[in-house]
Amino acid sequence: MGVIQEGPPTANGLPHAGHALGRTVKDFARYKTMSGYQVLRKAWDTHGLPVELEVEKQLNIRGKDEIEEYGVENFIQKCKESVFAYESEWKQFIEALGYWVDMEDPYVTLNNEYIESVWNILSTIHEKGYLYKGHRVVPYCPHCETSLSSHEEAQGYKDVSDLSGTAKFRLTLFTACMPRSINLIQLVTWEELRQRSINGLYLV
Repeated sequence: MGVIQEGPPTANGLPHAGHALGRTVKDFARYKTMSGYQVLRKAWDTHGLPVELEVEKQLNIRGKDEIEEYGVENFIQKCKESVFAYESEWKQFIEALGYWVDMEDPYVTLNNEYIESVWNILSTIHEKGYLYKGHRVVPYCPHCETSLSSHEEAQGYKDVSDLSGTAKFRLTLFTACMPRSINLIQLVTWEELRQRSINGLYLV
């Protein structure tokens, strides 16, 4: 017995040719089903940055500050309401494609049971020592204040000209005590900055 979690669609957007290709390629589980195995395929993805951006457009708000002013719980509720906006279109699309997936009894990622199961899995993996802390460079959205997946980046990424000016100065090590209302500022040499980075220290 197996369960195929096929990377389910987000129901707040219309299906397109890319979804048709992906589901055709991933329908290999049909073979196992027709060979007598029980292979369950069921899911709705209801998380992700596109959901939040769509709701921001509906509410005519932008950014974290305006979301907090509107109310985080109210915003979350609006997101939950929006994710199934095109559910009927998705069902028609999947039926027309002939894709085998249970649309009537799916797991839905916004349900607390699903969210708690993910945290439980992460906790178990952590307890077994399989999680580690690493570093990598990722695309970042200053508006959304979050890193972006390759899929999210591809939705609107473009090269732009940055007209800022950059000046280079040699730094020397010294400390300057500012007025009481301002914290102590410390400037360091590039060598010390490099050494602090190696040792895992951070400048504040």
